[in-house]
Amino acid sequence: MTSGDNPFERPRRRRRLLLAGAAVVVLLLVAVTVVVIVGRLGRCAAGVPRIHGECVGVTDGRDHDHPWFAAKGQEKNWKPLLKAIWDENQRVRHSGKEYVTVAYLGPFSSAPERDLATGRIIPELEGAYVGQLRANRGEGGGDRPQIRLVLANQGGDQSEWRRVVRRLEHMTGAPDHLVAVAGLTLSTAATVQAALELSKAKIPMVGDVISGDGFDTEGAARAAVGLGSGPIPGLTRVNPQVADELDVIGTVLAKRHDLRTATLVTDQKATDLYARSLRTDFTRNPVLDSYLKRHHALEEVFTADRPDEPGLSNQFSVIAGNICGSDQPDMVFYAGRQKFIKTLFGYLAERCRRPITLVTGSDASAMADYPGPGSIIYAALADPDVLAGDRNPSRNAYLGFLAEFRRHFDVADLRTGWAIMAHDAMLTAAQAIRRTTGPAGKDDPIPENVRNMLYAQHATNRVLGASGDIDLGPTGNPAHRLIPVIQVAPDGKRTVLDVSSS
Repeated sequence: MTSGDNPFERPRRRRRLLLAGAAVVVLLLVAVTVVVIVGRLGRCAAGVPRIHGECVGVTDGRDHDHPWFAAKGQEKNWKPLLKAIWDENQRVRHSGKEYVTVAYLGPFSSAPERDLATGRIIPELEGAYVGQLRANRGEGGGDRPQIRLVLANQGGDQSEWRRVVRRLEHMTGAPDHLVAVAGLTLSTAATVQAALELSKAKIPMVGDVISGDGFDTEGAARAAVGLGSGPIPGLTRVNPQVADELDVIGTVLAKRHDLRTATLVTDQKATDLYARSLRTDFTRNPVLDSYLKRHHALEEVFTADRPDEPGLSNQFSVIAGNICGSDQPDMVFYAGRQKFIKTLFGYLAERCRRPITLVTGSDASAMADYPGPGSIIYAALADPDVLAGDRNPSRNAYLGFLAEFRRHFDVADLRTGWAIMAHDAMLTAAQAIRRTTGPAGKDDPIPENVRNMLYAQHATNRVLGASGDIDLGPTGNPAHRLIPVIQVAPDGKRTVLDVSSS
């Protein structure tokens, strides 16, 4: 009997076909599920390219259900913030009033090996949003035109600044009417390059925490990265620069008899102009340089992008051995980012015979936890305790900001000062826009006119910022800024050593 005559063969074939078909269906379902999951977790918004695994582009918050530039695990933080920005932008669009757009520029997405912002972005954008809200409700010279806020993500390491700046340049006309850029966020070579391109397009900029020396209209920062010399018209900022921070620190240290000697530790990363400014000012400031000369030690250097970078621990171990010898200094003058302080301090704690004090700039405000066992002294751009206290002559302006901020976000996000400075950058841009349109709100607030108006924001037209009064002049730098000097003890206790004006 042939197989075709076997009565049991046909049911077996049918079962095999059914099983094969079921397997195909399962595989298809799995494939579709994977595609859907990948699409939901990894897609970028329409018109936004994916580069190095990051979505790079501009958003007005409409994609808040899927925050496309959020790092893995940060979606819960991003969703309510983007939803709030989207809701306010929708209200602005349907308000019946004229509106213009202000872009907040920075590195919003992140990857461990590409993150320069070290957690500052969410607080900054919360501050920018509160600045938008307050401006639209009448702070900063009326409520016309209304302000629409968009977020411009350059990527975690700012490498896509050119792509994003070109997009912003195309937004100056209808329907967006972009008239200013706020934020900029980091004192790096990429920020200088972006500022130069925005300046060529006559788009004004208001930096919030770009504290490196020369990030202003005079443009000294461009020479530091080999981009020639000359001004950068339209580049302004609401924060003091590193040189001002260290001037205040020098005044404080001069009153301390327990601190006499120091060694300089520098991050040599060429693109980080914040670290470079610290290094320059530690040696150029006569008071601070005297501590270095009294110790007669060679400068210690390292180069790194992230705290867990291979080889960095060995560098810090050797550096700590050099510092903690028989002639240990009282202080380390630290010219680098706060993200490396914990690792460095860990090795100093192992090697040094006695606690050592680390002195540095405003980036130390971002330290989430304190490593000990020595103290840290740093200059803050904005300190909530100082601003809420009697030592602040502009206390009422801060309290008005605080009341609005706590309606939307956790006040713990104010600790670093980044949210406060971002609010002030937005409010400064909004006030220049309102002054440009005139009392009746009829004149056209084109970017070039807003840029020119920024330099008149002083005297009776100063900006009543949450961080204090902001007087902008022809250099693009603010005058008379409050600079608190903070000491953090090994047990984490914070003490305000001084509050000075730049």
